[in-house]
Amino acid sequence: MTIAVEFDGTIVENNYPFIGKEIPMALFILKELQNRGHKIILWTNRNGEELKDAINFCIQHDLNFNAVNENIVNEGDNDESRQGRKIDADIYIDARNLGGLRDWNDIFWKLHPDELNYIKLIKMPKKEGFLKKIFLNMRSKVKKL
Repeated sequence: MTIAVEFDGTIVENNYPFIGKEIPMALFILKELQNRGHKIILWTNRNGEELKDAINFCIQHDLNFNAVNENIVNEGDNDESRQGRKIDADIYIDARNLGGLRDWNDIFWKLHPDELNYIKLIKMPKKEGFLKKIFLNMRSKVKKL
């Protein structure tokens, strides 16, 4: 599945043109999605140095995108098949969508409900370290099934 994700307000808090603070679990969940074979496109209005800053921020946190503000090149594609005003993705994650940005854990479990067939997450504290620990613990339990 190809996922287009906005940067400001979605991966980091909106502090444009500066880099905001990471939204809890955003980078971690995006890396988990990539580990499961999803392709991630950075889809942002940033350009020039501001775009480089956003890309470098993600690279420093071990998130590398399959494409940035363009469609993913597939084998056999020509340049014309990559052109277009809209990024070709199966899912778009943006804080400005109707209803706002979902919690990143919720995004993961919506895409991989089979990995959570016996655990219900209701409300957890918004502490990232705690959430990562719970997430990793659940992931290891699911793998053992």
